[in-house]
Amino acid sequence: VLTSSFHGMALSIVLEKQFFYDLDIKKQNNNSRLETLAEVLDLESQKIDDAYFASQAREKINYQQLHPKFEKLKEKSLSFLIDHKQG
Repeated sequence: VLTSSFHGMALSIVLEKQFFYDLDIKKQNNNSRLETLAEVLDLESQKIDDAYFASQAREKINYQQLHPKFEKLKEKSLSFLIDHKQG
């Protein structure tokens, strides 16, 4: 998967797909979510930039290793939603 959207990245992670992401040079605010998610899950190497083009070999994303970090992030998000539930 090649994406420049947060939702494209998130769906790729949930479905455990190999993906690469590119930042939008026009929309800086949209980039922050991509960059934060990549940083939290140690997926910065999936960014398409000069370093990407300099490297011929790319390792596949190790979802077994990523799973605990992702689960922790999901739990944090769910807790936030529960704590801020209205009604």
